[in-house]
This record gives sequence, structure tokens and C-alpha cells, in this order.
Amino acid sequence: MSRKRTGNRRSVRLPWRDSVRRGVFLVTVCTYDRRPSLGMYRGVSIDLTDAGAIADDCIRQIPLHNVYVRVIARSVQPDHIHVLVELCYPMHEPAIIMESFSNPVPGSIATIVRSMKSAVTNLVRQKGLIVNNPFWQRGYDLRAIRSKRGVCAVRTYVERNTIIHIRRLSKRRRN
Repeated sequence: MSRKRTGNRRSVRLPWRDSVRRGVFLVTVCTYDRRPSLGMYRGVSIDLTDAGAIADDCIRQIPLHNVYVRVIARSVQPDHIHVLVELCYPMHEPAIIMESFSNPVPGSIATIVRSMKSAVTNLVRQKGLIVNNPFWQRGYDLRAIRSKRGVCAVRTYVERNTIIHIRRLSKRRRN
């Protein structure tokens, strides 16, 4: 399957998925080189770094910038974040135009993620927590959740993500 080229980069998005106005999506964003920049595991919880607290705050503020977006669940891990987000645009809203390079579409998943990543990076740099290094990996993982049962399962996964990762780490250390 060929993907559209944007400038000198190949788009990682499937073109027909950019036009979604309604639905629930799991978005996963990783820190650059999976560095544990957002926190440290402590027992069965995570102590967020200042950068992790900034990321958590920016995620909580997503609905304040777009009334048709709802954050259902979120999880900040040391090297990545999960956000379960619902787009709930009214049916009478005009169809969204296709997003393309240098033509962002307000309220699209791509624009929401780009804005969140940019806000976190700018605030982290203002506080002097990073200087010139990239903070996030390029792109993000996006999963459309198609049923109520799926939303419940993913919500549980996101809310229990810390415990899941701690168990995996302890198993690796034992082996």
C-alpha cells in the first residue's frame, strides 16, 4: 500500500482515516528514544517528573481547546502516554477536509496530538528541562475503538497501564 508523500517525508497516516468526525480512539505517543523522561516507577505507582506533570496537565486540557473532544482515560508512563479520546462532533457539522502537509484540520486527531506534543515540548523547554534535544518520537500510534465493549476494555487497560508495566518489568528482572 503506498502512502502519500508530504514534502520529503512519507505520511504514516492512512488517508481515509483523517476524515473521521465521530468515534473513540486510543492514541499512544512515545518519548524520543523511549527515554524515561516523564516519570519513574515506584512500587505500584509512577512518580511523575516535572515533564510528566506538564504532559498530564496538557492532556487534561485537551477538551478545553475543543468542545467536541472528550478525554475518556489517560495514562502517563515513564516513556510514553496513552490517551483514550472521543470525537463527538454533531452530525450536522460539515465534513472535515482531508488533512495534508502544512494544512492542519482543526479538531482532527492529528491536530490534537500535534498541539499536545508541541505544548508539552514548549513548556518543558521553558522550564529548562530539555534544551535542544527532541522530546517526542515522530508520529504516534492510533487505534480506532469500534464498540462499547472495546471502549470499556481499552479504558481498563489505560487506567491499569502502570500496574501492567510494573508486572512486565518484574518478570523481566526475574528471568
